[in-house]
Amino acid sequence: MSDTSYVNLNSVANSWTEGALILMYHMVDAPPLFHGMRGLYVSPQHLSRQLHELKSSANANFPTLSEWNPTRPGVRQVIITFDDAYLSLFEKGLPILQATGLRAINYVIADRIGQMNHWDHTAPSREEKLMDRSQINEWLAAGQEIGAHTMTHPHLDRIPIEEARREIVDSKKKLEDLFGVPIRHFCYPYGGYTQAVCDVVEEAGYETATSTIEGFNTKTTDTFLLHRHLARHQRPYLAAITGR
Repeated sequence: MSDTSYVNLNSVANSWTEGALILMYHMVDAPPLFHGMRGLYVSPQHLSRQLHELKSSANANFPTLSEWNPTRPGVRQVIITFDDAYLSLFEKGLPILQATGLRAINYVIADRIGQMNHWDHTAPSREEKLMDRSQINEWLAAGQEIGAHTMTHPHLDRIPIEEARREIVDSKKKLEDLFGVPIRHFCYPYGGYTQAVCDVVEEAGYETATSTIEGFNTKTTDTFLLHRHLARHQRPYLAAITGR
């Protein structure tokens, strides 16, 4: 296997002198063969290697999304995010985060806690279990964060704005009621948004929202359209980050 970057940073490696690289993960498990969503899997071995190499080679700070300060000049920062609250994150990803001393935000689908990822039906596909309430509580007790990922994981840019509003507003309230923590951050399912959807997210009281737009985040980045790189299962980057 070639030394392939697990995020496509080659075009910007030399220009990344400051700002936040936000990494997007989903399932922490061996990528299944012939799976329509194979690219959303990262094996535990690769996740561990990626995080260890980031800590040792990226010359960056590792704040949580709540700790991130976009105004700090000359500082590279890495923020780790996970979408959908998969059980594999709890069982296989959390121990790796703890071993590396890193924290992440887990975007939870409020009406799908403890269920399956029925929105991801592709052929061929494999259903995956989601974290239940007790596991999310353990995630929080371990010092990790959660954010909202709507109630049911719809395409917010394809549904009526009032339906989108319910998905955005109600998920914040439900998660706050269930877990007793402020829900400050939102994630657009499928990366889908419109300006009206972004406005609703801000009006609902969130502080940030993450997209699937690639790029780094600086003080000029719209905090309701934060950029993220999808972390892949290939061999970690190293040269792409360091420019060597």
